[in-house]
Amino acid sequence: MADTTGGPLRPHETLSPRTSVADIDMEVALALGRACARTLRNLSPEISDLFTSFLQREIDRLKLSGPGVPEVAAAQLRQFLRDN
Repeated sequence: MADTTGGPLRPHETLSPRTSVADIDMEVALALGRACARTLRNLSPEISDLFTSFLQREIDRLKLSGPGVPEVAAAQLRQFLRDN
């Protein structure tokens, strides 16, 4: 996943104030999602297995959505599973 600890940072362009607010909201949501995922995976092996199972379902759903952005998102989620 982009912007993970030790991972490459995504470039940020200078945008309009409205876009900047949306970009900030997105970055906050991504950071919270990563923190929640890491917390769940560290609670217990059983919870980590359950989380992995549900995440794999989402990866499968994305793969069925077709090529393009869903494919890239699925690849990033698979990378997250490998890294954590």
